[in-house]
Amino acid sequence: MSADYETEYAVNWLRLERLRQIHEEGYDREHDDGHDWRQFVKAATAYLLAAVDMPHHGAEFWPWEPEYFKPKSPFRNMVRAGALLIAGMERFARERIEPLNPTR
Repeated sequence: MSADYETEYAVNWLRLERLRQIHEEGYDREHDDGHDWRQFVKAATAYLLAAVDMPHHGAEFWPWEPEYFKPKSPFRNMVRAGALLIAGMERFARERIEPLNPTR
């Protein structure tokens, strides 16, 4: 498997999870705008800790109601964390007045 394929594979998983969150869970722009971008970073941290077999530590970072923290396998937890970071980045960008420059 080439490095390009592996990267595309990983990015596709994140994209699909983010779309699932939007279309199946209803976590769209309007919903997400009710939260601070930092909450998404904390939620992603919770899933990353769960991915390395530390779900109890992850729960400490979870910013929302505990019943919404649902760790799964390490891979699924990494995918969820990545999609939550994307949601946080989207939220962060909407809060900014000037456009973001990805090179800074």
